[in-house]
Amino acid sequence: MGITNDELKYLLNGSFTEATLDKLILMSDQDCKTWNGNPLFRQFQTNVVGTSVGHWKAPKHIQEWATSVLMEHLEDQDIEKEAAAKRAAAAKADEEAAAARKADAEKKKADKLAIEMEASAVRDDARRAAKAAAAKQAAAAAADKASLQAFARAANEALAREYTKKSANCVASDIYFEGDDLIAFD
Repeated sequence: MGITNDELKYLLNGSFTEATLDKLILMSDQDCKTWNGNPLFRQFQTNVVGTSVGHWKAPKHIQEWATSVLMEHLEDQDIEKEAAAKRAAAAKADEEAAAARKADAEKKKADKLAIEMEASAVRDDARRAAKAAAAKQAAAAAADKASLQAFARAANEALAREYTKKSANCVASDIYFEGDDLIAFD
């Protein structure tokens, strides 16, 4: 048997490797008799396996103990693997959900940006239309003002002509001539 004192110490402390358990499972009667003189092996037999030293069924009890511990260990490994697989699946599902949430948030952000851009374009169009209407209204007001000024100018010119005619008539009526000689003014 290839078991060592260090492996026996680990077994007494409750630690083991699969290789150590395999060695115990393969232990023969002769190996057991050879190791009976070792105090660590004797302690292992009585305290861990629960069999008396030198008992004729001791090798069988050691093999059964090692087999049961190995089976429990392998079952625990299987359970751990299943749990790890479930954790990995849950983590993957969480990552996918997070990616979906992120994609949804990005889509909402893009939609919001598109709506804002559309609203901005509508506001810009409204501003341009308002500016055009204001410019048109200003042009109409300027045209009205120009036509009013032209009308006022024409009216003033007409008044001025009329006043000039009236003045000339008045002046002419206030001056008295007798022949070519000026007689008097009023």
